Amino acid sequence: MVWSIDPRRDDLDSLLARFRRFVNLLDGKGIEWTLAAPTDAAHLKLSPEQRRHLFLILKEAIHNAVRHAACRQVRISIQHVERDVIAEVIDDGRGFSPVASPRSGGLANMRARVDATGGVLEVISAPEQGTQVRLRMPIER
Repeated sequence: MVWSIDPRRDDLDSLLARFRRFVNLLDGKGIEWTLAAPTDAAHLKLSPEQRRHLFLILKEAIHNAVRHAACRQVRISIQHVERDVIAEVIDDGRGFSPVASPRSGGLANMRARVDATGGVLEVISAPEQGTQVRLRMPIER
């Protein structure tokens, strides 16, 4: 919590450093992972609320992949496109039917966080097809 309001950590690069430490848990689970990030991350300023919500959404997506997907690989991509940050977490796991479980706790929390940032969340999945969680969040300039 203190990290999210520390003005010295107000850029995407600081968020990515913290997120990399968290995502290392995949190594202990035998899950291969990659993280692609923008080269200008140190120059992209985020508000404390944006940092907190983005970190917790990504953390929930990774947690869901570890806990529910039985996946072997996770690809994480964060991009800066115009005035938005676009983040994706894609796993090769068992997938699920988002229509059949739209109110699951983790998904509902992610949707509430995205709504709080003025962003958009898209969850694409199907049984035995893996899952893609895609977030588009406007960033302040």
